[in-house]
Amino acid sequence: MKKLIFVFTLFIATTIFVNAQDWINYNSQDLAFVANFPEEPKRTVQDVETALGALKMHMIMHTPTSGDHNIVYSVIRLDYPESQFKDADDEYNTNVLDGAVSGAVKNINGTLIFDNKIRLNGYPGRSIKIEVNEGLFS
Repeated sequence: MKKLIFVFTLFIATTIFVNAQDWINYNSQDLAFVANFPEEPKRTVQDVETALGALKMHMIMHTPTSGDHNIVYSVIRLDYPESQFKDADDEYNTNVLDGAVSGAVKNINGTLIFDNKIRLNGYPGRSIKIEVNEGLFS
């Protein structure tokens, strides 16, 4: 069964940046994405309760321990059943994604800085930036 992929790419950043040429290319064939990380990330999966029931949330994260003032680099993917979005119009997709963005802001007690509508492989998505305690979550 096909599933809609809902992906948040998350970087909590400060003013120091890691040289991009030193980053590794993380390729997850089973999750169908490629992302760059400064070091090998760790992958975890947990069940998340939603209005649709428990959904799998895949988290690929790297937390620097030294030499980098960034807090975390991560990609988070949550798979919704395709039936949730079959024949859905743009207004429905907007409402679902609005709820996901609102939940993310609330869960980290942040302030939404910007929210841009995007499409990834034909699916609707969001590129967001949330301010949290002297850092940014985007």
